[in-house]
Formats: sequence, C-alpha cells, structure tokens
Amino acid sequence: MQRPFCSFPGGWLGIGLGVLRLVAGIDATLRGVRLLALAGGHGTSPWLLAWAEIFLGSGIAVGILTPVFNTLAALFFLCSAIPCVSSQAFEFSIDAFAVIPLVSIPIALVFTGPGAYSLDARLFGPREIVITSGEDPAR
Repeated sequence: MQRPFCSFPGGWLGIGLGVLRLVAGIDATLRGVRLLALAGGHGTSPWLLAWAEIFLGSGIAVGILTPVFNTLAALFFLCSAIPCVSSQAFEFSIDAFAVIPLVSIPIALVFTGPGAYSLDARLFGPREIVITSGEDPAR
C-alpha cells in the first residue's frame, strides 16, 4: 500500500512546517470558537459550522491526516467567503482578500506534507526493517 505522503522532512524544514501547521490550526480553531460564541440562539447551522471549524483546526495543528484535513479546511474557508453560502447574520463571512491566506496555507500544507514533527509522521512515517542472519538469537 502506498503512503499518502512522499517524505517527512525534519530539521529546520520540519520545524517550519510544524509552525505553519500550528498557526493555521490555531487560527481555524479560534475562528470556530468565535463563531460558537456568536452563534447564540440562531439555530443549529452556526453551531455545526463552528464545531466543524474547531475540528478541522485541531486536526491541522497536530498534523493528522494532513491531505484530508487541509483540503477540507481550504474548501471550508473558500465557501465561507461566498456571500450566498455564508450568512451575514452570523458574522461568519470572510472578506474576499482575507480568504487568500486562509485558503492558500492549507493548500500549501497538502502539497508539502505534514513534516517530521506531526502525528502523521508517527503513524505513517519511515519504518526500520531489521533483517537478521536466520540464527535464533535466543540460543
């Protein structure tokens, strides 16, 4: 089975990807918390959007299933910039220029991968295979 990522860069590049993931994830999570606070009694739609954003932001921050979470986050932010999709009553719409970094950062993370300091690296990262000489080491 092919891995969903081609490499897990470490060193400074891995640290940079980790910082980028943390900033994007924390931003999305805080946007979800803000939306949750503004939702009040406006029905279930803002609550679902808020919890979806918190869930996506948390997944991005820890680096789990990077292609899935970041693709969904990019689509989520792109749709939230469309006035007919987002509702002005919930103060959820995003300015057209503010959506550019919100969409481009998750897309960049999809293409670069999660980095060595992520849950994806722990779950799907490189494995070491040790081949012994065939002798039983217990004897």
